[in-house]
Amino acid sequence: MKHLRLVSILPILNGEIINGQENPLIKSVAKGKRYPITNHSIYFHMKKEKIQIPSDVDGCVLVVSNLSFVKSIKDEGITIVYVQNVKTAYYKFISYYRSLFSLPIIGVTGTCGKTTTKEMIACILSKDLNVVKTRLSENGLSRNLKYLMQIDNKTDVAVIEMGVDSPDNMLYTAHYFMPEIGVITNIGVDHLEGFHEHDKYIEEKAKMLIALQNKGVLVLNADDEYTKRINLNDFKGKIVYVSLKKDTMFTASNIRYGKKGMRFNLKYNGTVYPCFVPGFGEHNVYNAMYAIAVCMELNISIIEAIERLKSFKHVRRHTQFKKGINESVIIDDTWSTNPTSIKAAFDVLQHASKANKKIVVLGDIEELGQSYVNEYIKVADLVINSKVDFFVTIGEKSKVMSDRAIELGMDTNKVFHAYDQQAAFDILQATSDRDTCILVKTSMNLSYSGLIKRLTQF
Repeated sequence: MKHLRLVSILPILNGEIINGQENPLIKSVAKGKRYPITNHSIYFHMKKEKIQIPSDVDGCVLVVSNLSFVKSIKDEGITIVYVQNVKTAYYKFISYYRSLFSLPIIGVTGTCGKTTTKEMIACILSKDLNVVKTRLSENGLSRNLKYLMQIDNKTDVAVIEMGVDSPDNMLYTAHYFMPEIGVITNIGVDHLEGFHEHDKYIEEKAKMLIALQNKGVLVLNADDEYTKRINLNDFKGKIVYVSLKKDTMFTASNIRYGKKGMRFNLKYNGTVYPCFVPGFGEHNVYNAMYAIAVCMELNISIIEAIERLKSFKHVRRHTQFKKGINESVIIDDTWSTNPTSIKAAFDVLQHASKANKKIVVLGDIEELGQSYVNEYIKVADLVINSKVDFFVTIGEKSKVMSDRAIELGMDTNKVFHAYDQQAAFDILQATSDRDTCILVKTSMNLSYSGLIKRLTQF
């Protein structure tokens, strides 16, 4: 965080000093349990209870709208600022802090690929720029303050993953970061618990345009059917499309699986560039194109961006190949799961594995709400079309998928449902050998890491 003096932000807060020093130094921001009070912090008290100051804190600023919560505090090192509304003061402070920096901020959203795309962008830029980025896929709204406070005078650019699981999440994050470049990787089916209707979820992703204030640069997937529903009439900025199927600004062709990743030709401005991106699957070709497109907007040449991507290291548990049980190969794709990412993982299983026997393990798909049965049935259809040899489901709801696979004609001796990790392990131990590839596609939130650990401890 850029260090501040209270005198510089007091007018922003529209506050009045009640007690303590007139111009203390501020080195951090605190609110709620995630951001505790420390020395030299400014604390926005939004709870309806008395403030408890840690014993090791001898100097901080407390922003309150109810003086009864601080009436017992007399320490001169503790500065008390009274405001009419703490929440309003907090958001004014957030806007003020962001306004201190004139730097490009890139917002990345989408159903799948946003974490990888964000990491690819950071990989390309970090060679010669000081980059602030969200950690892994930790994009919860409560983390916005942490990432904003990482921006200081040494920061050249920030890459922020903008996740959504309920209405207006996009605008909430945009208030913190005010991006000028936005990426929507794709829009699939996800987070229906929070949105109830898929159309509402699409509308939320489309709020990236509002986050950009209908200007700046917007990078879109020209091949994604749901992205095409976004109304672009009010957008006055630059729109950059990427595609595997159409002639757009960035178009990939001659896509093929290499030894450690994807090789393809990238056509830009009439010139074709040979490319390689570590990691398997056509989805990584899209991710690479998003990243290249963004970085070119920041004056990185296309040749340099392509070269830097060759050294990209994938986030763990994203279609990660590992040695497994009975000399098999495990594809660990247990970071997250939704119908779109399942389809992408199936493509990797079919094209990147040379094993004659293929096994798919699917866990419960989270946040589908009341629509989960219909979506599970669609996933089972994908399983049948992928012609896998064995299908294993694990969890409570996922049995819908294995039952549907049997309904569609899959051999009952090759379809299994396990209610826990031990049962799943036993099934895989009995069905796998050295000529087997096992795709494990589950969500990290369901704690199936124990299963992966047992399958790969060889």
